[in-house]
Amino acid sequence: MASLPLILFGAGGHGKVVADAAAGNWRVFGFIDDARTGEHGGYPILGNQKALEKLKEEGVHCIVSIGGCAARAKVQQMLEDMGFPMAIVIHPSAAISQSARIGAGSAILAQTVVGPDAVLGKGCIVNTSASVDHDCSVGDYTHIAPGAHIAGGVKIGTQTFIGIGSSVRELSSIGNHVVIGAGAAVVTDFGDGITALGVPAVARKAS
Repeated sequence: MASLPLILFGAGGHGKVVADAAAGNWRVFGFIDDARTGEHGGYPILGNQKALEKLKEEGVHCIVSIGGCAARAKVQQMLEDMGFPMAIVIHPSAAISQSARIGAGSAILAQTVVGPDAVLGKGCIVNTSASVDHDCSVGDYTHIAPGAHIAGGVKIGTQTFIGIGSSVRELSSIGNHVVIGAGAAVVTDFGDGITALGVPAVARKAS
């Protein structure tokens, strides 16, 4: 894998973190970004979306380095439609069970844990020092923020955001397009489109 070229779509703060994670296993070409030029995190910004066709000819893999779930989903779908192969980026310090399954376009960052028989959809983020324990199911384009901990057997839907430092009790179910606030403790199930905050987490409004 070390010889495979990689471009990252999205030159923000999250992009720096993904590039750092990728550096050990990929040959990072640089970033694509529609708003920035120059360099970012020590890598060149190669252009905007118009540069993609030329890069495709060079056989690059892609990952979307955008933290927002909906934006990441939109861009990854565009790249897939263009025929780009989507990378899986795993930081060398991550502890990934051999029986875990991780979808294309996902980023598993520093000091994370993904347990046995956990299944992550495509375009997921398990951010710095977060954990997803055994037998969890995490839907496409969901973001597990830094320091969040998901206990065993939890089911999480698509494009859901689990906030920094939060925790989710074992066997809980969280729907699609949910926001779990920073530091929240999820001890009950939540359906689609909910924002839940606090200890214990309580639904506040539709997200």
